[in-house]
Amino acid sequence: DGTPEFDEVPVEEYPVDTKEFVEHYSKLRNFNVALTDREKILFEVIKYIDTPYHYGGKTLNGIDCSAFTEKVFQNSVALNLPRTTKEQYKMGEKISSREDLKFGDLVFFNTRRRNNPGHVGIYLGEDKFVHASRSLGVTVSSLQDAYYSKRFAGGRRVDDVK
Repeated sequence: DGTPEFDEVPVEEYPVDTKEFVEHYSKLRNFNVALTDREKILFEVIKYIDTPYHYGGKTLNGIDCSAFTEKVFQNSVALNLPRTTKEQYKMGEKISSREDLKFGDLVFFNTRRRNNPGHVGIYLGEDKFVHASRSLGVTVSSLQDAYYSKRFAGGRRVDDVK
């Protein structure tokens, strides 16, 4: 609909070192073993880390939040999600409390003035989620950041990731 995804630029109060995140999970790639769905999702996420944010974008050259979640699930575990945040918010099982979130759950945020939820990411655990941020591109952020904490709209379990 052309409406910007964010009402203001989020401030990362609890910055997550994406380089450390990538190095930690990239080590697993060296082992010749069958990957779990969780590992497949993490490896797909790593491909997109630092991809610039582009509203309406859906490639490694520029991507928005809902295209990011769509591509990660499609390319890692062959799960097809709808293209928009609003449509993704209708998928799966509703998770109301942050304490009930599990790895792979979609997390949603009310980031627009009128049209919510306006932003989506993938929950990683330990209050962290990965998303296409307008200011940082694809990055890992904390649900403890005031910006995301006060705008948290809930989660959806779209796949039971092992």
